[in-house]
Amino acid sequence: MRFSKLLELVKGFLSVYYKQSLIGLACVATVAIVTGTVIAINSNNTKVVAEENVESTQSIEDSETDETTTQEILEETTEATAETEIVNEDTTVTDENIRDMIESGTIEVIPIEELEVAENDTSNKDEVMGGGNIDLVDNSEEIVAQTQAQTTQAQTSEATQSQETTSSQQETTTQAPTTTETATTQASTEYSTVVKGIDVSKWQGSIDWNQVKDSGITFVMIKCGGRYTGNGGLYEDSYFRENIQGALNAGLKVGIYFFSQATTVTEAYEEASLCVDLIKDYNITYPVAFDWESASGYRVTSANLSTTALTEICETFADTVKSYGYTPMIYFNRTDWRNAVNTSVLTSKYKVWLATYYSAYYYTSTDWQYGNDRPYYSDIPYCMWQYGVTNVVNGISGYVDMDLALFDYN
Repeated sequence: MRFSKLLELVKGFLSVYYKQSLIGLACVATVAIVTGTVIAINSNNTKVVAEENVESTQSIEDSETDETTTQEILEETTEATAETEIVNEDTTVTDENIRDMIESGTIEVIPIEELEVAENDTSNKDEVMGGGNIDLVDNSEEIVAQTQAQTTQAQTSEATQSQETTSSQQETTTQAPTTTETATTQASTEYSTVVKGIDVSKWQGSIDWNQVKDSGITFVMIKCGGRYTGNGGLYEDSYFRENIQGALNAGLKVGIYFFSQATTVTEAYEEASLCVDLIKDYNITYPVAFDWESASGYRVTSANLSTTALTEICETFADTVKSYGYTPMIYFNRTDWRNAVNTSVLTSKYKVWLATYYSAYYYTSTDWQYGNDRPYYSDIPYCMWQYGVTNVVNGISGYVDMDLALFDYN
């Protein structure tokens, strides 16, 4: 009897345990179906499910992390692109912002490393002073402005020079913007006189500068570079460094000219940048001139610039070099002074270099002498006159452009 009751108790206990086990397995199976997990029904089934659930959870977390990282990268890339676009927009060089920069007085030239300058000077002989339209006149047709008194003053200028410049005389050095070194210009008092000079380029070849000075030449305008009349590329005159060093060593006063073919304000700014970079290490005591010439086949001729446009081009070059401590000058022949630019605007602000050749001095062996006639034009108040081309200057083999300056510096 006791054994029967004990057996019944055991059966009951086993029945309850069996039902609970089935319920547990059913729950696990349900989870497996929901999560897509395949479960082996064995004694380690709980461990397998736990491990796979952990891996699944980690995978989900990793995926969410990847999505967050990708989103952050996209956002950072978008921000960087936007910043780059802003920088590009701010540094774009246009005619308008160059003029704004000049008017604000914050001019910085383009570093030479950023300019496309030809490695070799392949300019032709037209790309020099007087290579454009020739303005040849017979001096009998001109109004004479030279008087005997002026001639006497020119011949005795050295004796009177110290009297005309007293306490105002001083030597200064102009600090250039950070893009270049200090401009080595010597700013001394200017006085009225008449002195002889020449302008040279590679076409004069090697020059004996001591003989040039001994022949009565006081100053020289040296070509430092230019822009080609055809493709518009920039170049440095191949004899510039030899010429300027030789002239300075001989004790001559040196000015500079740049042969321009600029058709925009931007191109004039590039030309001024190259000019400033080339001359910054030398002592420039005479003006820095913008030599703009037109002729058949020149790129500037086909550009058909308005007088306003060309005037702005001249102003851009002149104001840029002026900001670096140099005295700007504009060069045209008589025809272009009267027809190509707003003459009164330029002559009121800058020194004027006029090219008008007297036939007596044009490819001859005759030189202008103190006391000879020189032209007078009320609408072109020039202070430097390119009067001819002669072969009378010692130290130069062949012909060279001849100039008179109606001023000098101590």
